[in-house]
Amino acid sequence: YPDVVVSGFHLAAGGAGRCMADEGYLDALARRLLDTGAQFYSCHCTGPEALDKLRARMGNRLQAISTGMVLEP
Repeated sequence: YPDVVVSGFHLAAGGAGRCMADEGYLDALARRLLDTGAQFYSCHCTGPEALDKLRARMGNRLQAISTGMVLEP
């Protein structure tokens, strides 16, 4: 597995940013991501609601990232 993943999870509905995934899906996704041991940085297409819900499950292993941010080792 990679150490760091920068990606969006495409969980937001349209421009509203509402989470399209149910709680069971978010639980399974968070468990699978945590199992990798990687640090995740997620962008706009995850959506703020889904990002908050995933962060509640994943803690500091998931962070928001946006254009212009710099990641340093």
